[in-house]
Amino acid sequence: MQRQNKILVVEDDPILSSNLNELLTSFGYSVSLSCNGIEGLKFLKSGLPDLIICDVMMNGMDGFSFFEEVKQVYTYSVPFIFLTARSDLDSLRYGMNLGADDYIFKPYKAGELLKVIETRLKKHNITSIVKDIESTAKLKYSDIIFVDDSRKSIPLNVCEIKFISSNGDYSIVNSSKIKNLIIKQTLKEWEEILPVSQFIRIHRSTIVNIEFIDKIEKGFNRELLIKVKDYDKNLVASIRYSAKLKEKLFK
Repeated sequence: MQRQNKILVVEDDPILSSNLNELLTSFGYSVSLSCNGIEGLKFLKSGLPDLIICDVMMNGMDGFSFFEEVKQVYTYSVPFIFLTARSDLDSLRYGMNLGADDYIFKPYKAGELLKVIETRLKKHNITSIVKDIESTAKLKYSDIIFVDDSRKSIPLNVCEIKFISSNGDYSIVNSSKIKNLIIKQTLKEWEEILPVSQFIRIHRSTIVNIEFIDKIEKGFNRELLIKVKDYDKNLVASIRYSAKLKEKLFK
């Protein structure tokens, strides 16, 4: 089951808030509603969303004050979109100078809002993967990451990845739900972030998830033939990597 992106809507107009909730949930987002910045900060104590949509003009605590509080308290960078009146350009400039990711003018079209949300989530998720690669932080087997196939951002469960093949500066991912997904990420970059307890390189061009290995047979010249569950062709474990594979499987 794919993970739903969580969106916090901070809006003091109950009609607009209800409309936003109906629109976003109909497109598969998990939505939480707060009537002002103070309530929004209380919500964040229970966990951070994937994106925040916030009105600028609100009673109690306005959108700018809420945004500054979020920046000061939480080091995690949550994509932040302001809702503002088209006539209020000075406020818009102020909000963007504070560091907001984007803005939407009221009244807005549903398609326009959805496109901005999709773009910001996609950019944030790709940036997160890049940061993981740069810091060589390992993914957890239970993690869900978002990968870009040049058309859209696709959620990918790490535990469902069967194997990854090299294709130059790109890689081809095969999982339980996705076949032959081509993304711009090298095999070396994958090797640096995948959990070593489940994933192992079996060839200079292949990384396999040992949970999906169904059978191992002897191949030509001391190579091993790897049968992956629900995959027609055998993968080849070269001599160089065969010993490491046996060690991991039979230790």
